[in-house]
Amino acid sequence: MLFNILFWSSIIWVAPLVYYMLANETKFKKNIAVGVTIPLEGRSDEEVIKRLEKFKKELRFACIILVVVAIACLFVSDIYTTISLYGIWIVFCIILSYIPYVRCNKDLKEIKRKRNWQADTPKAITVTKLPEIKRFPLYTFIPAFLISIVPVFFDTTLFVVYLLNTISILLFWLLYRHAYENKPEMVNDNLELTKALTQVRKQNWSIMWLVSSYLMSFLSLVIFLTQNHPFPMLFSILLITAIFIIAIMRIEFKTRKIQEDLTKDTGQDLYIDEDDAWIGGIIYYNPNNKKLFVNYRVGTNVTVNVARPAGKVFLAITILLLIAIPFTGPILSQIGKAPIELYVKDNYITAKNGGTEYSIKLDNIESVELFEEKPDISRINGTGLENLAKGTFTLKGVGVIKVILDPNHTPFILVTTKDNKRYLFGSRDEEHTRNVYEEISKSLQASPNLQP
Repeated sequence: MLFNILFWSSIIWVAPLVYYMLANETKFKKNIAVGVTIPLEGRSDEEVIKRLEKFKKELRFACIILVVVAIACLFVSDIYTTISLYGIWIVFCIILSYIPYVRCNKDLKEIKRKRNWQADTPKAITVTKLPEIKRFPLYTFIPAFLISIVPVFFDTTLFVVYLLNTISILLFWLLYRHAYENKPEMVNDNLELTKALTQVRKQNWSIMWLVSSYLMSFLSLVIFLTQNHPFPMLFSILLITAIFIIAIMRIEFKTRKIQEDLTKDTGQDLYIDEDDAWIGGIIYYNPNNKKLFVNYRVGTNVTVNVARPAGKVFLAITILLLIAIPFTGPILSQIGKAPIELYVKDNYITAKNGGTEYSIKLDNIESVELFEEKPDISRINGTGLENLAKGTFTLKGVGVIKVILDPNHTPFILVTTKDNKRYLFGSRDEEHTRNVYEEISKSLQASPNLQP
């Protein structure tokens, strides 16, 4: 039950967050509500107001259903069924939230058509001589990059983790640069308003990726400093994750609020209307736009132009991933059942599962020990299933180790090498594991410089 509580706690908050974000789109920003451009007179239209209220009620109902289902799933005992339900829940969280959005978008467009609010509204307005927005200097990202990469030189065990974090920071810098390549934020022909809206988006977009870079660098530092202490590491990672989510949401809603305030009186005379390019108010399809990435119309987000070939590929991959999520449980179940090979051959002890293999030369072994009880291990990187653990873990009282074993089948063999690396191996056959241990022990006893 404790596992289920922690597991579902990591995702259940997404439902109210999605509700809050989508409900926020009922507030007019840049003349847009729920992905539909409506003139100033339409904001007080009774039919529009009623439809927006209905949308919020539908969202609230979907949120309650999702939370109730997640709570019910706490009582499912099988881990792989739980993982499958987790994936299904994520998919339905998206579907149940966006079905009301698309329906509301469609209805608002119909109201707009009936009211003839599209009349004499230009599809594009050209604004020239837009002042340059001051960029953050490159050196503001450099400390985050250095902090993230320093552990690589002191801890090769988690090299891949630190490297991925460093690559992420480089990606964040590229995303920050992207903010200065997108078009201005125009709602009408008011140059000062365009300047203000563009500056708000670009500055907050830049702050978002700068904050993300430093939090990622702190994550590398935390993992490096707490790798031998599982609980402080887990707590620190959860804390950084919570700070990240809160910071990003604050930036997003701050941007939306400013957009709302700056455009509260717009929507008269000339104004931008790009509704035809947005399918359901969500998917951007514009063959006349050569850019792949475009600004989402409110907030700081970006999306892809699915009229471009790369955009179609991106959309297809996203759909395939969503379809694949519910099958995660059965796939992991099969992975967990994969054979664990453990043997001594050609002066090496080898543990192998799937594509993961560790081979240690017997001459390089400093000591070997047999664990008779289930080890207290915590995953850092790799696979941590109910019936399979492989990759980099921490072992209580020992520190960082490489692991291939089934936690449910004792005993286990702890191997320490001359270069102070540690490995914990085990097969699913108790007698076989003991025989491998005896074989290694005999080999070590035969060497006067080694000890079992």
